[in-house]
Amino acid sequence: DATVTTVPGDAVSSYMWSFGDGSAPLSTGSNTTAHNYAATGIYAPSLTITTAGGCSNNFAFDTVRFGIPPTNIVAYPLKNTLCGSESATFIGKATNANTYIWDNTETIDIETDTISKHKFSSLGTKNIVVTPAFNGCLGVADSFDVTIIGVIAKFDLKNTCSDKKTFSFDSKSLGNKSSYLWHFDDGSPDEIIADVVHTFPNTGEFSVSLTVDDDITGCSDTKTQKVYTAAPQLNSQDLSICINSSATFTVTDEYANPGSRYIWNVAGKKVGAGTKTSVTVKADKFGTFDNTVIITNGKAYCNDTIQMMSKTIVKGPMLGFTSQDSFCLSTPLIVTNTSKPYLPGDSIVSYIWNFGDGNRDSTFQPGPQEYSIPGRYTLRLEGTDINGCTDVFRKVIRISDDAFVYVLPRVDTLCLGQSDTLIAFQNDNITWSPANLTFCSTCDTITVSPPTTTMFYATSTNTFGCSAMDSVLVKVYNPFNATTATPDVYICLNDSVQIDAGPANYKIMWNPAGGLSDPNSYTPFAFPGVNITYTATLSDSVGCFTSSADVNVHLKSLPGVDAGPDQVFPFNSPFTLMPVYGNNVVSYLWSPANQLNCTTCANASGTILKKETYTIAVTSDSGCVSKDEITIFVECKDSNVLLPNAFTPNNDNINDYFYPLTRGIDRVLNFAIYSREGKRVYQKQDFPPNDKTYGWDGNVKGASPSTAVYVYVLDVLCDSGERISKKGSVILIR
Repeated sequence: DATVTTVPGDAVSSYMWSFGDGSAPLSTGSNTTAHNYAATGIYAPSLTITTAGGCSNNFAFDTVRFGIPPTNIVAYPLKNTLCGSESATFIGKATNANTYIWDNTETIDIETDTISKHKFSSLGTKNIVVTPAFNGCLGVADSFDVTIIGVIAKFDLKNTCSDKKTFSFDSKSLGNKSSYLWHFDDGSPDEIIADVVHTFPNTGEFSVSLTVDDDITGCSDTKTQKVYTAAPQLNSQDLSICINSSATFTVTDEYANPGSRYIWNVAGKKVGAGTKTSVTVKADKFGTFDNTVIITNGKAYCNDTIQMMSKTIVKGPMLGFTSQDSFCLSTPLIVTNTSKPYLPGDSIVSYIWNFGDGNRDSTFQPGPQEYSIPGRYTLRLEGTDINGCTDVFRKVIRISDDAFVYVLPRVDTLCLGQSDTLIAFQNDNITWSPANLTFCSTCDTITVSPPTTTMFYATSTNTFGCSAMDSVLVKVYNPFNATTATPDVYICLNDSVQIDAGPANYKIMWNPAGGLSDPNSYTPFAFPGVNITYTATLSDSVGCFTSSADVNVHLKSLPGVDAGPDQVFPFNSPFTLMPVYGNNVVSYLWSPANQLNCTTCANASGTILKKETYTIAVTSDSGCVSKDEITIFVECKDSNVLLPNAFTPNNDNINDYFYPLTRGIDRVLNFAIYSREGKRVYQKQDFPPNDKTYGWDGNVKGASPSTAVYVYVLDVLCDSGERISKKGSVILIR
């Protein structure tokens, strides 16, 4: 019978049976068959199957044994009565038998020979049964009796857990025990009692024997058993090791018992039980560990637990990081390094990151990582500390492909009340928002009619939970009202005013455009010459709606003022300014206030000391202002130009310079000094009057001449525009 499993889509097409007896193989379409063997023997049948896909496999059955029952069985013992210390010998013979099955009451022994031996563990008469067989076919059994007499030596031993070299021995011997003899093989005296306690040397292998005699039958039996004592020690040279490195531990002064077993608890690892006295373990966790080994020598012995005096420190970098377990392709991987040294006094000196896609980094905290292909990646962090200890931390992440969505149109505009059609191109489920403005939030194509400008979002989510979003802005133009903050403004004639209209973000056109700084501005300046109404017409950018607002500009008349013609007065003489005013003037202001006795009088007076231009500003009863100017001049004549007839340039700060002193003079055009021989010794041109720094210091080409008479020539320009020339002489006194 055969049971066959094939891959999906395939099936067994034939069974080829081979029976192992030289007959021709049999091909069938069934998984069962039958075969008759013609002769006795041992055969090895096999099966070959072939599938429709051309695959094949073989199976070998267990051997098939075919025989006939043996005959003429004869069985007997060599001795019918034996001491318990002896081994019994049994003999059996049968025709065509190739095996004999012996039941000696204690064991079942199968022999291919005609002889069987057995040492009994108990006394008394035993019925021995033997059954002949040929290839598993049983013949008729035969039997006989043997008697075991005398004594059988037996004992139990157990060492003391508190002193493992001390053992208790208890006799369990059978029969008529006339005497006992214990021998301990350690040079100590023998004992002749049934049960004894004996202490052996600290270490050694001892053959302990118990001999029991039966004086009635004359039989004697001896039981011998090994006893082992030792003072083992646990040692290792690897007391401070790096994580994931190996440490070797060895038991010395061990027991000589070949049956000793060792159970290790070292460097944080449990190993055993085993027979080797040395073990090498890979330390895969951090810590400071006690090291012990438990030695077992069998059920007669207490376990011997050996503790190593020194602890083992497993140190190195404790590597770790946190990150997402799974995320979408468009999402960057963020890892947070949580590594630290196991021992606070150590430090991690190098990091090697491998992100599984060919990218590597050697910083403590790498930046975000982006992947270009979805899949499973193994993140690997390797770190090394100052002791050269290296460890590796790994984590597997899964990156799923992104979803896709693209919305048309990209941007659209509507007048209030109109509808728009939005289309989302995608491969997965779609969701529109805001859902309350769509007739179907999960359709690819929707029609919307939003009351205000709205951003519509289409979100596509694939089977991995990855999402993509696209959006379209539907801008809705609503009716509006044009407004102005100043529908009526009042300005003085020849002034300007800033007018306004809104709201902003609309197209604007003022009418009429004349007299405006910018007819397309929300706040242009107006320069009207007459009373006027400006109309601002606003419209949205797509022509949905328009609205207008008016601004009325009213002109106020100016006050009249005429300051009159410019006037000339002698130096230090009084003067009065008497402009002609309009009848709507309510206030006056003269500037500057120099030489005037009143700045707010209609007719200001004063005493002239120099040329001055006065501005009269008048304000009307409506707040408008007019201005006019008048200039008064100091009368220009020769007597207004004075020069001394002598000076003393001796650096005493008194009369050290020779220069003109003037009144009503605007500029000195030319000032020159000549010697009596007609040579020019000094000259200055075009400089302000009454400034001694432009005067002559009495030096001629760096030299200081002695007392002498010099001639001067002077040419000046009056404030009123007239010119005066003057000549004379001066005495330089040293």
